[in-house]
Amino acid sequence: KKLMTALLRCFLFFEGFCHNGWNHVNNVYYVILIGWSPFKASWVWFARDVVRVLTLAPAGAMIDKTTHKKGILIFIALQKIVGGLIMVHTDNFVAHVIKGASDGLAEAFIAPTVLAMTLGVVGKTRFHKKALAYNEMIKNSGTVLSIIIFGVLSYSLYPRVREVFYQYIGVGIALIIIVALMPDETNDVVDHNRAAGKSILLNPISSIADLFDFEEDDSDDEKDIFEDDPKEGKGIGKPTSLQKAAVEDIKKATGLSGAESQQYTKTMSLREMYSDPVRGRSLLFLSLVICTYHLVNATILPLTGQFVGLDVENRSGMSVFMIFMLIKVGSELLSQWFIVGRMELWGYRNCMILACVLLGFRCALFAIVSNFTDTLWILGIVHATQGPPVALENLTKRLYVHILSRKTGRYNLNFGIIETFKVVGSASSILIGGALATQFSYHVAFSVLAGMCIIPIVLVFGVNDVSLTSPVIVNTDDAEKLG
Repeated sequence: KKLMTALLRCFLFFEGFCHNGWNHVNNVYYVILIGWSPFKASWVWFARDVVRVLTLAPAGAMIDKTTHKKGILIFIALQKIVGGLIMVHTDNFVAHVIKGASDGLAEAFIAPTVLAMTLGVVGKTRFHKKALAYNEMIKNSGTVLSIIIFGVLSYSLYPRVREVFYQYIGVGIALIIIVALMPDETNDVVDHNRAAGKSILLNPISSIADLFDFEEDDSDDEKDIFEDDPKEGKGIGKPTSLQKAAVEDIKKATGLSGAESQQYTKTMSLREMYSDPVRGRSLLFLSLVICTYHLVNATILPLTGQFVGLDVENRSGMSVFMIFMLIKVGSELLSQWFIVGRMELWGYRNCMILACVLLGFRCALFAIVSNFTDTLWILGIVHATQGPPVALENLTKRLYVHILSRKTGRYNLNFGIIETFKVVGSASSILIGGALATQFSYHVAFSVLAGMCIIPIVLVFGVNDVSLTSPVIVNTDDAEKLG
């Protein structure tokens, strides 16, 4: 388990080098350096988003069912290599649209696959406490390093900037090596039932073993993957050799191994899941919250890049844009470090409200400041305020979906559905932001975006305020098994 966790984080670190296919960077590259019109370049982004909308939910359903998640990681690695070859060797429009579509397909799989594998390895308690936040911090660390390398090389190699995209190919090869080093996905390493959002049901074997504090049940009180805290645990601590022998005798008498003795909640049908008035309503409202949040958030970086790049020469255009990306991702990384372990204490609904409020504050601040100055270092400081709301929304969304998907076996499907709403909001955001900036001004665009943040704040109150310790409704069959 330690090896699998470490290698998953290595995978995330290197995948962060070209996270999301570098869609923002590619868009600037197409317009500034290749000479495409903004409309022509937008087709690559459009192809990516269309594929994501069509594949996110099916990808989540597939990940819930498959026990061969490493194969998906290999596909993602190969896509990086193919994308890099296209970026380096051709300016053909159709080839780049195909590359954008393949980016969308890879993005539909990468987040839920790593989420599921992490949850299956560390268990839900550690997943909520720090494992997910550590994953995101490590991925953003890779992105920060990549931005620095990309910015320096794009300036140094100008006008031969396309050579920078060899980074894609190198990342793809590194990812293949990392996956090859991962251990087999046996239940001892990755619990695929738990990865899908199922929970362990108590049964005679695990109940007897639990008297000796020897078997894991749905309380998920296991030790951390990387540290042993002698204060943690329950009951009488580690089992003695006699207690272990007693448990093994019981298992032999029943013909069940430890893995076989565990029973899981069954996979709910969609009708069953959404007919629950609490769970169904909360998932629906959370989807709308994420959609309207990204209706504001997605256009902020492109608009900021366009605003600061108006008076910048072509050679510096890419590097200046990378600096603003670095500010945003660096601020997000520091915010993730600060909120690790605090989110459940604050409450997930409160975290989502805070993310929306901070996003509105960032838009309003930029609208005010940019009206008086276009000094890059001042705008850079303002741009850093985008990090905290992005970090909060990103972590809260993943954890909230897991809480609402407990005992359903549909965690990754629900995550895929909510990500689909995110993509719809993001695609609409680019159009709205661009239209406002074109018809009026960047100041008006950011002012309107700030006001739009009230929409997700209102919608979030439709989501049930739940935590990992909240009771969950299980289906009838599981209730009968639990007695």
